[in-house]
Amino acid sequence: MARRFILHAGFHKTATTTLQHFLKENGEILSAQYSLWVSEFIKPISNKASKFSMQRDYEILTEMTERLSVYLEEEAKLHDLDVICSHEDFSGQLPGRSKSNNNYDAIFETLPALCETIKKSGLFTEIIVYFSTRDYTKWIESLYWHLIQSTNLRLELKTFKKQHRSFPDLEDIVTNIRKIMPELTIISANIDDYSTAEFGATTPFIDLIDPPMKIRENLQNIPRRRVRLPLEASLKLLKLNQDETLKNKVRQEQKFAIIEHYSKFSSG
Repeated sequence: MARRFILHAGFHKTATTTLQHFLKENGEILSAQYSLWVSEFIKPISNKASKFSMQRDYEILTEMTERLSVYLEEEAKLHDLDVICSHEDFSGQLPGRSKSNNNYDAIFETLPALCETIKKSGLFTEIIVYFSTRDYTKWIESLYWHLIQSTNLRLELKTFKKQHRSFPDLEDIVTNIRKIMPELTIISANIDDYSTAEFGATTPFIDLIDPPMKIRENLQNIPRRRVRLPLEASLKLLKLNQDETLKNKVRQEQKFAIIEHYSKFSSG
């Protein structure tokens, strides 16, 4: 019986949270055809991939594959369903969050290790890796404003872009992965090309898994998650980050208040 392991391995800020929420919200319908390994369920493994990208400790890489082996033994053998596994941290730590990793280069070691572990399980006839991407300019700006909101980043956008001007385009990363893993089925899609599609940014992934029509016609669309705050709000957050007189606790409290106030106006 043909059986697929479909791994959504990134990237950050490409509607990955939206996709995972879509899968969970439609979990009851999809469960007839797929076993869903998303978000918190798969985090013990994706956390290892993120940690490895920061420390490059090969014991962490071994721990990652060992945890995956346990999942395959305990979960995947319970049924004959296709497995859908999704977490953006499989591509490494969010760029810009620390100085230890800012170019997703760890994925050239973590992805082969993950795929080899899945292959060795002997449970699947095909492994498919999916990457959601964005155009570089839109992606780097989305990353920047996310970091302004979630960290104490103080740089202006122009300076941030300058510091990351050598960061490779996401599609270029996918191209290089295809070169080192030519035997693997690797699919990528620019989510900005699907803004008006049936399921928005999740559409190319739904097309990839190709659910039976009786499942697809009952899938419920959901609003995009983690949409960007209005520019006015983001600039206020930046100003708070840049205020060195504030204690961090006070800064976080004021940022939280701004985020709460403006979230209802967010549109994407």
